Amino acid sequence: MNINDILSLSYEISRIYRSIDRKTNRLQQVAALRCPDGCGACCETQQIEATVLEAIPIAEAIFEQGEEISVPLSSLRFREQKKQVGRA
Repeated sequence: MNINDILSLSYEISRIYRSIDRKTNRLQQVAALRCPDGCGACCETQQIEATVLEAIPIAEAIFEQGEEISVPLSSLRFREQKKQVGRA
């Protein structure tokens, strides 16, 4: 996968999110639904979980704004899923 593929994927993901946002806004208006107080508080922590697909548009926006930083890979924590092959 090259950078053009990633940018194309990022655009498509962002398009889908915008569509979901529009539909959610319409539903909220029609059904008078509102988010509960405190909704979004989970975003105030640095321990956000996201899939790679969710993170691509965010990473692109950070990069375009020149706000990226260099972080040594050794300082990142990765969750590893261990496959147990042949064990019951």
